[in-house]
Parts: sequence; C-alpha cells; structure tokens
Amino acid sequence: MNEVPTTATSIPPREYGATPDTTQSDFHQLKDPIKQAQMRQQLTTYLTQHNYQAETQRPLSPETTSSPTQEDVEAMFRFLYHRIDPTHRFEKGLDVEVPPLLGKMGYPYKNTICKAHLVAVDDGRLWPGFVVMLHWMMLLAKDGERHSSGRA
Repeated sequence: MNEVPTTATSIPPREYGATPDTTQSDFHQLKDPIKQAQMRQQLTTYLTQHNYQAETQRPLSPETTSSPTQEDVEAMFRFLYHRIDPTHRFEKGLDVEVPPLLGKMGYPYKNTICKAHLVAVDDGRLWPGFVVMLHWMMLLAKDGERHSSGRA
C-alpha cells in the first residue's frame, strides 16, 4: 500500500487546529449545524471546481452533501483521497481501507469512524461525522495543492 505523500501530510489543515491534544469536544463543536452547513458548502464548491462530476460520473448538488447515498460518500472519499495521493489504488471496500488511510493522513478524529459506520454512511445520524472527515480531507488536499504549486 502506498504512503501518503509527505507534502500532504506535513501540512495538517490549520483550520482544525489538530494537535495530539485534540479532544472529542473539539469534534463535537465541528458538528454544530451552522458549522456543518458551512463545511458542506465549501466541500460542494471544492468538488465543483475540481471536476468531481466529470471524474466520478456522480451527480453533485446541495442535496448530495446534505443527504448523500452510500455511493455518494464512497465517491467523495475516493475523489478526495486521490487528490491527496494520486497513486493510491482502492482494492478493497471502504470499510476496510478507510481506517488505515485516516491514520496515515493523521486525521485527528479517526476514532470517531469505525467499520460499522462505513457500511451505514447514509444513516442521517452518522452524516455529520462524515462531513467533518470529508471537509478535513478537502483542506488537506488544498494544503497539498498550495504546497506543490509553491504557494505554501
């Protein structure tokens, strides 16, 4: 399995203030409905600007990021991860691949996503946690893009 490029992992998303001391209460603050709406909007904008629909052959609308299907979440995760590590090839289901990839990326809330959640992504109660994860991945991808273009 490929390693996440150092350029991406060396620049954790500043907006999350993620440190080894990051707490569960920090995670719960990110699940605030207003913060969630902002993150969904930013995610939709990023996906649109980076040709998500053309590359994934999946629809993208405000509904996609507010009430997604299992396939929508899998497509968004794969798309964002390929922005972080374009050499990675998914060979197993996301329930198997996501936990170690979150660890490799240094996702500060990796313990909030378990295998059971990954097979029930479209459960509305779980979606806010996935919004946080996908938004964090988007920020990691953006930081990697800035770093690789020399705008760090």
